[in-house]
Amino acid sequence: MILDEPMRHLKMIPLLLWRAALFPLPVFLIALVYALRKRDYALALFVLPGLGTIAFFALLTEGIPRYSAPILPIAVVTFLVLASYAVSSLWREHAHWFTRWK
Repeated sequence: MILDEPMRHLKMIPLLLWRAALFPLPVFLIALVYALRKRDYALALFVLPGLGTIAFFALLTEGIPRYSAPILPIAVVTFLVLASYAVSSLWREHAHWFTRWK
């Protein structure tokens, strides 16, 4: 299918990603944007292999969800890192809410 009609496959890539990489792709994109804005290059380097794997998956497979299974643990860890950044940011901004009742 891919070699027979490559343009048709390129048109199908967004639908294949919707089907098989619905959670990892937005997590990786948000993490990459956040890392670049905050100049956290370690996080950016952590996210790039996941995005590369998704790109490889989208371009060279038929979008079978089991092929995206290796991406999920990396996406979960990335999500947890982003959540910890959000919690620590909120804690820094609003720590006075928790310390005034001593």
